[in-house]
Amino acid sequence: MSNTTPPSVVPFSEIANKAFLTRGYGPTDRTDPYWTTVWPNSNGGPVINWHSLHSEHAMADAGLQVPIRHGRRRHSESEAIALLNNRRTRLITLGTVNLWRTISTEQLVAMSGRPGIGSARSEEIGILFDAGLLQRGRFSYNKRSLNQAPEIFRPNTQAYKVDLRSSLSYGDWLGTTLGGQPIKGHQYDRHNILTTELSLRAAEMCPLRSVLGEAVATWPRLFGPELHPNPHRSADAVFVREDGLKIAVELTATVTPATVKKIEQLAELLARDKSKSLVVLFVVAAHPKDGRMGDVTGRLRQAIKKSSHLSMSRILAEVENRMLVANWESWFPGPGLVSRDFIPLSAQRYSSVDNEWSSTWLLDPFDTTFAGAYSPESEETSTRLNDVFGAPWWMRTGPGADFDAPLLE
Repeated sequence: MSNTTPPSVVPFSEIANKAFLTRGYGPTDRTDPYWTTVWPNSNGGPVINWHSLHSEHAMADAGLQVPIRHGRRRHSESEAIALLNNRRTRLITLGTVNLWRTISTEQLVAMSGRPGIGSARSEEIGILFDAGLLQRGRFSYNKRSLNQAPEIFRPNTQAYKVDLRSSLSYGDWLGTTLGGQPIKGHQYDRHNILTTELSLRAAEMCPLRSVLGEAVATWPRLFGPELHPNPHRSADAVFVREDGLKIAVELTATVTPATVKKIEQLAELLARDKSKSLVVLFVVAAHPKDGRMGDVTGRLRQAIKKSSHLSMSRILAEVENRMLVANWESWFPGPGLVSRDFIPLSAQRYSSVDNEWSSTWLLDPFDTTFAGAYSPESEETSTRLNDVFGAPWWMRTGPGADFDAPLLE
């Protein structure tokens, strides 16, 4: 470590809980999705080429060469689906991809605790591909594959056509599909991979009860149906503090009119949420080579400050205390480095009394209070989600998950 490195900044190895790491796939071993140059910026760069079972069929029908499958035997779609039943590694792999929406091979192994699926010849991945349940992506630049970059996976957009309910037990179907079909809508590869990496690091380094992806962080599940939130909206991830407080994570690289609208809608929901059992954490992750981190942070703060004081109900509900801002480079100032401020999830919160932004620790119950801490309701909520197949393997502790109930009551 350089002599110029602040004492509060240390290598990942000094922070990460070794009991939670999959050997060879810890935070130091994984490709850093923020500081590496595999992601394009405003000046261009590599792209991801996606393949699915359906695209391969289309290529074959057109007389084109189908990508080499590493010598692995191809299964028919129905045969592959049948091979999912009672195969825990395959089900956990599918559940993990569905939960996080976009995930690298390295992240998938670290999250699942299954090193075998990290191989390019993995039969488990191949069967899920043959069943039409996931897509595989490879980085390429100038039409050349970047073999040093990890393979990427995401749910197949055609997966809703695959009937898993009839071939899996109810518990396995629930754990892998999250109680429904994969989320549809735009897939932003860099955004999703960064969210997955942030969540994985939080699970490895922070005192959290659970870390869950976008697929279970929908607004109806976060706020409860009685507030009538937009059913098509979701947070990028949700972290569950040990006392049951939920931290909805929103990762952003820009501030657009859509971002401002989302902040406005969240502020209104937070004002109406009498349980005060949810806070929203915005994490700025602008591309490091674009030099926009300061501008994005400033505009984000402005939008939060305005929306949290737009009505008396929001002021009385102290919405300003429940919308916070952090940025990637403050937590992770360089490749392989982490600030000790990441452990308590240090973030900036606006105070209208002092008319300034100041640091607070989200994981400190005295700094960020929660009246319902350890209540029967918060304990029940956590129990419902204690066996989500896509959660980090050391956080899967219980017999099953209930996706029909909201995360917050």
